[in-house]
Amino acid sequence: MQAEALQIELQTQTRYVQRVCAEMRDSLRNTEKQSAHGKGTIMKKTNEIYCNVCGKKLKMENDILKEDAFEAKKQWGYFSQKDALIHSFVICESCYDKMVEGFAIPPEVREVTEL
Repeated sequence: MQAEALQIELQTQTRYVQRVCAEMRDSLRNTEKQSAHGKGTIMKKTNEIYCNVCGKKLKMENDILKEDAFEAKKQWGYFSQKDALIHSFVICESCYDKMVEGFAIPPEVREVTEL
């Protein structure tokens, strides 16, 4: 009897894990579809890059970015409300400066001596 109860419990847990995995896959697919439409990701349109804050088109020549920008990418994990999602964005230098001015603790800045 005890073995049957354990077998049923194992089957129940297996179905639960399979359902959670399927939900995560569906959520990830929906996120990928949104990303393909330029929502919630780096805004790229045919070799064009835009600041996600102000919408400014960044300068490009021959597919080379001619002005610097802050690029961020975060894969969310356990203990977050965004588990299994990847967020990414680009911020132009002007918007970055405005953003860090509002920080309670400024970012660490180090000078690079070799490029």
